[in-house]
Amino acid sequence: MVFPSPDPIWIVEILKVIVIATCGGFLLYRWQKAERHFFTDLPFLFACAFFLLAAGEAVDATFHSGIATYELIFFQFRALFIGLGIIFILYATVTVWFVERRLLGNLLIVLFTVLFFIAIILATTMELVRLYAMPFLLVGYICLLATFLIAYLLKRLPDVHGLVICIGGAIGMVGQFLKTPLEGLGIMWVSELIDLLGIIILALGLVIKPGYSKA
Repeated sequence: MVFPSPDPIWIVEILKVIVIATCGGFLLYRWQKAERHFFTDLPFLFACAFFLLAAGEAVDATFHSGIATYELIFFQFRALFIGLGIIFILYATVTVWFVERRLLGNLLIVLFTVLFFIAIILATTMELVRLYAMPFLLVGYICLLATFLIAYLLKRLPDVHGLVICIGGAIGMVGQFLKTPLEGLGIMWVSELIDLLGIIILALGLVIKPGYSKA
Protein backbone atom coordinates (compact mmCIF):
# COMPACT_ATOMS: atom_id res chain seq x y z
CA MET A 1 0.00 0.00 0.00
CA VAL A 2 1.50 3.31 -1.12
CA PHE A 3 0.08 6.54 0.23
CA PRO A 4 0.96 9.31 -2.22
CA SER A 5 2.09 12.73 -1.09
CA PRO A 6 -0.71 15.29 -1.41
CA ASP A 7 -0.82 16.77 -4.91
CA PRO A 8 -2.28 20.29 -5.35
CA ILE A 9 -4.33 18.97 -8.27
CA TRP A 10 -6.87 17.62 -5.78
CA ILE A 11 -8.05 21.20 -5.25
CA VAL A 12 -8.94 21.45 -8.95
CA GLU A 13 -10.65 18.06 -8.76
CA ILE A 14 -12.75 19.12 -5.77
CA LEU A 15 -13.74 22.20 -7.77
CA LYS A 16 -14.75 19.90 -10.62
CA VAL A 17 -16.84 17.74 -8.28
CA ILE A 18 -18.72 20.80 -7.01
CA VAL A 19 -19.29 22.37 -10.43
CA ILE A 20 -20.23 19.13 -12.23
CA ALA A 21 -22.60 18.05 -9.44
CA THR A 22 -24.15 21.53 -9.45
CA CYS A 23 -24.72 21.31 -13.21
CA GLY A 24 -26.31 17.90 -12.72
CA GLY A 25 -28.53 19.20 -9.94
CA PHE A 26 -29.64 22.17 -12.03
CA LEU A 27 -30.54 19.93 -14.97
CA LEU A 28 -32.42 17.59 -12.66
CA TYR A 29 -34.31 20.56 -11.18
CA ARG A 30 -35.32 21.79 -14.65
CA TRP A 31 -36.40 18.28 -15.61
CA GLN A 32 -38.58 17.93 -12.52
CA LYS A 33 -40.17 21.34 -13.09
CA ALA A 34 -41.26 20.44 -16.62
CA GLU A 35 -44.98 19.81 -17.10
CA ARG A 36 -44.24 16.41 -18.59
CA HIS A 37 -41.01 14.59 -17.91
CA PHE A 38 -39.71 11.16 -18.83
CA PHE A 39 -36.62 9.20 -17.86
CA THR A 40 -35.51 9.37 -21.49
CA ASP A 41 -35.43 13.19 -21.51
CA LEU A 42 -32.02 14.68 -22.28
CA PRO A 43 -31.83 16.81 -19.08
CA PHE A 44 -32.43 13.74 -16.91
CA LEU A 45 -29.91 11.57 -18.76
CA PHE A 46 -27.22 14.24 -18.68
CA ALA A 47 -27.94 14.96 -15.01
CA CYS A 48 -27.30 11.29 -14.22
CA ALA A 49 -24.14 11.41 -16.34
CA PHE A 50 -22.88 14.49 -14.51
CA PHE A 51 -23.50 12.95 -11.07
CA LEU A 52 -21.51 9.86 -12.07
CA LEU A 53 -18.69 11.93 -13.55
CA ALA A 54 -18.59 13.94 -10.32
CA ALA A 55 -18.29 10.70 -8.36
CA GLY A 56 -15.35 9.66 -10.54
CA GLU A 57 -13.67 13.02 -9.93
CA ALA A 58 -14.23 12.57 -6.18
CA VAL A 59 -12.29 9.29 -6.33
CA ASP A 60 -9.49 11.11 -8.17
CA ALA A 61 -9.44 13.76 -5.45
CA THR A 62 -9.03 11.13 -2.71
CA PHE A 63 -6.01 9.74 -4.56
CA HIS A 64 -4.28 13.05 -5.13
CA SER A 65 -5.03 14.41 -1.65
CA GLY A 66 -3.29 11.39 -0.10
CA ILE A 67 -6.47 10.11 1.60
CA ALA A 68 -6.68 6.90 -0.44
CA THR A 69 -4.03 4.53 -1.72
CA TYR A 70 -3.20 3.85 -5.34
CA GLU A 71 -4.79 0.41 -5.53
CA LEU A 72 -6.25 -1.26 -8.58
CA ILE A 73 -9.72 -1.86 -7.13
CA PHE A 74 -10.29 1.83 -6.40
CA PHE A 75 -8.97 2.80 -9.81
CA GLN A 76 -11.43 0.36 -11.36
CA PHE A 77 -14.30 1.90 -9.40
CA ARG A 78 -13.22 5.31 -10.65
CA ALA A 79 -13.25 4.03 -14.24
CA LEU A 80 -16.69 2.47 -13.73
CA PHE A 81 -18.15 5.75 -12.46
CA ILE A 82 -16.82 7.66 -15.45
CA GLY A 83 -17.77 4.84 -17.83
CA LEU A 84 -21.35 4.78 -16.54
CA GLY A 85 -21.50 8.54 -17.04
CA ILE A 86 -20.44 8.06 -20.66
CA ILE A 87 -23.04 5.30 -21.04
CA PHE A 88 -25.81 7.70 -19.96
CA ILE A 89 -24.56 10.21 -22.53
CA LEU A 90 -24.42 7.46 -25.15
CA TYR A 91 -27.98 6.47 -24.27
CA ALA A 92 -29.00 10.10 -24.77
CA THR A 93 -27.74 9.86 -28.36
CA VAL A 94 -29.60 6.58 -28.82
CA THR A 95 -32.89 8.24 -27.84
CA VAL A 96 -32.32 10.68 -30.70
CA TRP A 97 -31.54 8.19 -33.46
CA PHE A 98 -33.54 5.12 -32.44
CA VAL A 99 -36.94 6.68 -31.81
CA GLU A 100 -38.71 4.00 -33.86
CA ARG A 101 -36.30 1.21 -32.98
CA ARG A 102 -35.88 1.54 -29.24
CA LEU A 103 -35.23 -2.18 -28.74
CA LEU A 104 -32.23 -2.12 -31.09
CA GLY A 105 -30.91 1.01 -29.41
CA ASN A 106 -31.28 -0.54 -25.96
CA LEU A 107 -29.50 -3.69 -27.09
CA LEU A 108 -26.57 -1.63 -28.36
CA ILE A 109 -26.34 0.14 -25.01
CA VAL A 110 -26.44 -3.18 -23.14
CA LEU A 111 -23.70 -4.58 -25.38
CA PHE A 112 -21.55 -1.48 -24.89
CA THR A 113 -22.06 -1.64 -21.11
CA VAL A 114 -21.21 -5.35 -20.84
CA LEU A 115 -18.07 -4.98 -22.95
CA PHE A 116 -16.97 -1.98 -20.89
CA PHE A 117 -17.45 -3.77 -17.57
CA ILE A 118 -15.60 -6.83 -18.85
CA ALA A 119 -12.70 -4.68 -20.07
CA ILE A 120 -12.34 -2.88 -16.73
CA ILE A 121 -12.66 -6.07 -14.65
CA LEU A 122 -10.04 -7.86 -16.77
CA ALA A 123 -7.54 -5.01 -16.43
CA THR A 124 -4.74 -6.15 -14.11
CA THR A 125 -2.95 -2.81 -13.69
CA MET A 126 -3.98 0.84 -13.44
CA GLU A 127 -2.27 1.50 -16.77
CA LEU A 128 -4.40 -1.19 -18.41
CA VAL A 129 -7.55 0.30 -16.88
CA ARG A 130 -6.77 3.56 -18.64
CA LEU A 131 -5.83 1.81 -21.87
CA TYR A 132 -8.95 -0.38 -21.97
CA ALA A 133 -11.28 2.49 -21.06
CA MET A 134 -9.95 4.83 -23.74
CA PRO A 135 -11.74 3.28 -26.78
CA PHE A 136 -15.07 3.35 -24.93
CA LEU A 137 -14.60 7.00 -23.99
CA LEU A 138 -13.71 7.77 -27.60
CA VAL A 139 -16.88 6.06 -28.88
CA GLY A 140 -18.98 8.01 -26.39
CA TYR A 141 -17.45 11.35 -27.38
CA ILE A 142 -17.73 10.66 -31.12
CA CYS A 143 -21.41 9.71 -30.78
CA LEU A 144 -22.05 12.82 -28.70
CA LEU A 145 -20.35 15.17 -31.17
CA ALA A 146 -21.88 13.58 -34.27
CA THR A 147 -25.39 13.44 -32.83
CA PHE A 148 -25.69 17.02 -31.68
CA LEU A 149 -23.81 18.54 -34.61
CA ILE A 150 -26.07 16.76 -37.10
CA ALA A 151 -29.14 17.63 -35.01
CA TYR A 152 -28.13 21.29 -35.07
CA LEU A 153 -27.45 21.32 -38.81
CA LEU A 154 -30.80 19.62 -39.50
CA LYS A 155 -32.55 21.95 -37.03
CA ARG A 156 -33.70 19.12 -34.82
CA LEU A 157 -33.94 19.06 -31.00
CA PRO A 158 -35.20 22.66 -30.63
CA ASP A 159 -35.06 22.49 -26.81
CA VAL A 160 -31.26 22.20 -26.70
CA HIS A 161 -28.45 23.97 -28.55
CA GLY A 162 -26.71 21.19 -30.43
CA LEU A 163 -23.77 23.34 -31.56
CA VAL A 164 -22.97 24.52 -28.02
CA ILE A 165 -23.21 20.93 -26.75
CA CYS A 166 -20.88 19.85 -29.55
CA ILE A 167 -18.33 22.56 -28.70
CA GLY A 168 -18.45 21.62 -25.02
CA GLY A 169 -18.08 17.94 -25.83
CA ALA A 170 -15.10 18.61 -28.09
CA ILE A 171 -13.35 20.66 -25.41
CA GLY A 172 -14.07 17.97 -22.81
CA MET A 173 -12.66 15.30 -25.12
CA VAL A 174 -9.46 17.28 -25.58
CA GLY A 175 -9.15 17.63 -21.82
CA GLN A 176 -9.65 13.91 -21.25
CA PHE A 177 -7.11 12.80 -23.83
CA LEU A 178 -4.52 15.34 -22.68
CA LYS A 179 -4.50 13.97 -19.13
CA THR A 180 -1.88 11.28 -19.66
CA PRO A 181 0.69 13.38 -21.60
CA LEU A 182 0.23 16.39 -19.32
CA GLU A 183 0.53 14.19 -16.25
CA GLY A 184 4.00 13.22 -17.47
CA LEU A 185 4.86 16.93 -17.63
CA GLY A 186 3.53 17.53 -14.13
CA ILE A 187 0.75 19.87 -15.29
CA MET A 188 -2.27 17.56 -15.41
CA TRP A 189 -4.27 20.32 -13.70
CA VAL A 190 -4.38 22.06 -17.08
CA SER A 191 -6.25 19.13 -18.64
CA GLU A 192 -8.61 19.07 -15.65
CA LEU A 193 -9.51 22.72 -16.18
CA ILE A 194 -9.99 22.15 -19.92
CA ASP A 195 -12.29 19.23 -19.13
CA LEU A 196 -14.24 21.34 -16.63
CA LEU A 197 -14.66 24.14 -19.17
CA GLY A 198 -16.03 21.64 -21.68
CA ILE A 199 -18.56 20.28 -19.18
CA ILE A 200 -19.78 23.77 -18.27
CA ILE A 201 -20.27 24.68 -21.94
CA LEU A 202 -22.00 21.35 -22.58
CA ALA A 203 -24.36 22.00 -19.67
CA LEU A 204 -25.15 25.46 -21.03
CA GLY A 205 -26.02 23.86 -24.36
CA LEU A 206 -28.69 21.81 -22.61
CA VAL A 207 -30.29 25.01 -21.30
CA ILE A 208 -29.83 27.46 -24.19
CA LYS A 209 -32.23 27.10 -27.11
CA PRO A 210 -31.05 27.55 -30.72
CA GLY A 211 -32.34 30.36 -32.88
CA TYR A 212 -34.48 28.03 -34.99
CA SER A 213 -36.53 26.99 -31.94
CA LYS A 214 -38.35 30.34 -32.26
CA ALA A 215 -39.16 29.76 -35.90
